[in-house]
Amino acid sequence: MPLFKMTDRKWAIVFLTPGFILMLIAYVYPLLYSLYLSFSSWDIFNPDGKIKLQGMHNYYKIFTNDALLSSLVRTSIFSFSALVIQLVIGISVALLVTSEHLNQKFTSLVRAFLLAPMIISPVVAGILWRTLYNREYGPINYFLSLAGISKNPWIADPDTALMSVIIVEIWLFTPFVIFILTGGLLSLAKEPFEAAKVDGATPWQMFWKVTLPLLRPVILIIITLRIMDLFKTFDYVYSMTYGGPGESTEILTLSIYKQGIKFLDVTGAAAASWVLLLILLPPSLYLLRKTFIREGR
Repeated sequence: MPLFKMTDRKWAIVFLTPGFILMLIAYVYPLLYSLYLSFSSWDIFNPDGKIKLQGMHNYYKIFTNDALLSSLVRTSIFSFSALVIQLVIGISVALLVTSEHLNQKFTSLVRAFLLAPMIISPVVAGILWRTLYNREYGPINYFLSLAGISKNPWIADPDTALMSVIIVEIWLFTPFVIFILTGGLLSLAKEPFEAAKVDGATPWQMFWKVTLPLLRPVILIIITLRIMDLFKTFDYVYSMTYGGPGESTEILTLSIYKQGIKFLDVTGAAAASWVLLLILLPPSLYLLRKTFIREGR
């Protein structure tokens, strides 16, 4: 007989404790420390300088920092534009690949083609598109010149740089939206569509009156996930433009990075990071609520 007997609950505690401790060290402590810094002042250039609490001063500075406020507006434009286009393309392609009239081989080919952007690292994607956008030797300008269209600097022009970044975002993450919507469409019950056909509904009416209402929960989840991801975008924008030219592609995460790493305003960057966290908190809570409701908790 064993010297001692442990219940399943106690065994669960034993195995979960190391991971819980690592999570505290790797996530919770840095998070709480950044919150402490956001209410503090710290002269990082002074080796003997101490961290001093100064209340809401760093948060007040955010609303007088034109660069941060501009980056927030730019992030909102970037996120809203990319999200709308991704949803339109995502729904269109998902309807196409789930159509009963399409050849199965063609559908499989489309799905395989859509996987390509998803297996590329965002940093690599940024470097790749920086090459594609190059004015002198980039393939995009080369093919445009064959059609008689003058070469465009794309990411080197403040007027087109943000649009160029949005195109990369759409190329990278629209496949994710398509796959989720495709799964949602395939999971829909057939009876409402059959009833609509019997009633003489046109394809357009079936889309607006049947498909979209049934697909609404899936679309809401996609919107929530994409909003969180779009506001956290950093990697491929950094590797492609570094926020330039000027500040034309400097989204909020890049602005926080420059404030903390380039200009060494650690406490101000910590406060800005918490503002970003507060922006992302409502969609995160909504997603958690939907998840727990779906699981019946």
